[in-house]
Amino acid sequence: MSNLSKAEFILSDKLNEVNEAISSSGKSEITKTLVSKYNSLTQREQTIFRHLAEGSNYKGIAVELGIKQKTVLVHRYNLMRKMELADQTELVKCAMKLGLIDFVV
Repeated sequence: MSNLSKAEFILSDKLNEVNEAISSSGKSEITKTLVSKYNSLTQREQTIFRHLAEGSNYKGIAVELGIKQKTVLVHRYNLMRKMELADQTELVKCAMKLGLIDFVV
């Protein structure tokens, strides 16, 4: 299993924990909607989403994933549309609500 696959597996487990926490605690419908939208993304879109939320740039993401920078931009466009996000700030806020990243000062 490659390092990327291991990371995706770990993050997938993290998302499952978030899903369970939301359903058991009765969180808001907004959060449930975000989880539903996130789950509708392809595996690659989820990976790009996490990289962008962590502040990675397009070129860095492309190099790490072994794809072209243009492909990263296409995935970003598609995930932003599916998640109904207007900009990078909304993407980061969404990732925080989903528990994919922590706020660090």
